[in-house]
Amino acid sequence: MKDVKREELDDYSALEEILPGLTWFFVLDSVPEMVAVLNSDAQCVWVNKGFSDYAGQSRRECIGELFYKLLRLSKLKEFLEIASVRQASEIYTDPSTLKKIQCQVSPVFSGSGSLSGYIVAARDVTDVIQKEEILKVVKERELRARSRNEVFSAKLCCEFRTALTGVIGMAQFLKDTRLDTEQADYVATMDSCSSKMMELIDGLIRDEKEEGQVEQYPEFSGSVSVAQVASAPNRARSVNLTGLKILLAEDNLVNAKVVSKMLEGLGGAVDVAVNGQIACERVASNPYDLVLMDCEMPVMDGYTATRRIRLSGKVRLPVIALTAHATDDAQRLCEEVGMNAYMSKPVRKEQLCQVIQQVLKRQN
Repeated sequence: MKDVKREELDDYSALEEILPGLTWFFVLDSVPEMVAVLNSDAQCVWVNKGFSDYAGQSRRECIGELFYKLLRLSKLKEFLEIASVRQASEIYTDPSTLKKIQCQVSPVFSGSGSLSGYIVAARDVTDVIQKEEILKVVKERELRARSRNEVFSAKLCCEFRTALTGVIGMAQFLKDTRLDTEQADYVATMDSCSSKMMELIDGLIRDEKEEGQVEQYPEFSGSVSVAQVASAPNRARSVNLTGLKILLAEDNLVNAKVVSKMLEGLGGAVDVAVNGQIACERVASNPYDLVLMDCEMPVMDGYTATRRIRLSGKVRLPVIALTAHATDDAQRLCEEVGMNAYMSKPVRKEQLCQVIQQVLKRQN
């Protein structure tokens, strides 16, 4: 075995000086990685078959050559400054083949502690990196697609909730009129269908952490009033709004009509603003006792309008958010701009009563 080594290496003694006793080192010829032993000047003292194959030279031709030139990686020269102190690993690109080479260099020290050479282990990681990049692109596409789906779902839910405010509101008004048996059955069917549709909508936006329950009226934390509403109508109490001057900021005419009728039915005097800018102007010139603010409006949205109202000095004026976005992000944004409570559409009279009651109680 020893004679074979000496036949293949003219300067086996140089290898022994760096790695004394490691006569088994030649078993590394069988591994696919590139392995080399260098002296302290980064010249090859020994290389395995994988190294010489990649360099395109025989092992005899590799001996005495600078290893980074054989690997066609000039940047590895700077890499040795780190590797002379501790083991270092880096990935470089072979400019001639554009292959990605992961190179690990470990210093070897003599018994006296001086640097005697290096052990280099390198491998072609081009395929691995390409697969990782492809996987990254696929994941990014999936995330973009998921984001588009989420935006679409949120928009769809918003439009459905807005429309359902009109359907549910009008059905409630019909209940309060004199209906015969057949008409009452029709109204009950409308109410049942709208409730079923709400369940389907809530299912689209239900988070995995909220399986089985959707908080349409979450509880604000900190200094913001609680607006968590019981879903059972028989638990809601009517509130007397007689003498209260109320501003309703709502751009959807059907929703404005429904909510206004609800508020007027409770005794409130209602003004309607079709966007946030008009709402700010109305608040500046009128002594309102309560503002119901739709969040999504043209010209100026409800978030911006509420922030301006607070900056104008009206910090005690109760502002209740009306939004078709029943999400935690929407709730947090409402809280950040200074709203006192949050209601997601569709708006029901019983729930509206309870929210107003809680907010007014808290303000007093």
